[in-house]
Amino acid sequence: MEVTGSRRLTRVWLGQDGADAVEAAMKLARAATGRPVVLAVRGGFHGKTLGALAATWHPRYREPVLGLLRGVATSRRSATRCSVSWPPAMSPR
Repeated sequence: MEVTGSRRLTRVWLGQDGADAVEAAMKLARAATGRPVVLAVRGGFHGKTLGALAATWHPRYREPVLGLLRGVATSRRSATRCSVSWPPAMSPR
C-alpha cells in the first residue's frame, strides 16, 4: 500500500472503534504466531467488546466475562516492565 511504503501489505481492514481493533489484533496475533494465548498486562483497558474485556487487566471489567473467552492470561506487571521476546520475523528492530 502506497501510504505505508510497503508493497507487502495488500489489504486494509476498517473497524468501528478501538475495541474492534483489539479483537482483530488478538485474532491476527494468534494466527501469525500459532500461540493460543494473549497476555493482558497491568493497567490495560481495551474496550467493551467480549475479547477486549477479556484482555483487560482490571478484575472489575474482566471477571464478568471470565469463562466466555479462553486464551487470555493476565500479568501483574505493567507493560513498561514486561520483557517481550519477539520472533525474528516480527522484531521491531
